[in-house]
Amino acid sequence: TGKAEGDYITLENENPYDEQPLKLFHPVHTYKMKFIKSFEAIDLHHNIYENGKLVYQMPTEDESREYLALGLQSIWDENKRFLNPQ
Repeated sequence: TGKAEGDYITLENENPYDEQPLKLFHPVHTYKMKFIKSFEAIDLHHNIYENGKLVYQMPTEDESREYLALGLQSIWDENKRFLNPQ
């Protein structure tokens, strides 16, 4: 669907594609769970500093706006509403 199903946190050396199917569960209500077989994992970790030196190129304002617009497309409408968001 191109929409986000959940967040998945791994250790640096873990690969989510090694976990097939991937088990997602609610962090508080752990009885709420689902298994997904087809997914796209997006690495959100970026090095900013290495050995005390800045290695990250800051995006321009236009690049930030474009990234935000693309990110909003991946969120379900029921999560974006102000009244009773899911």
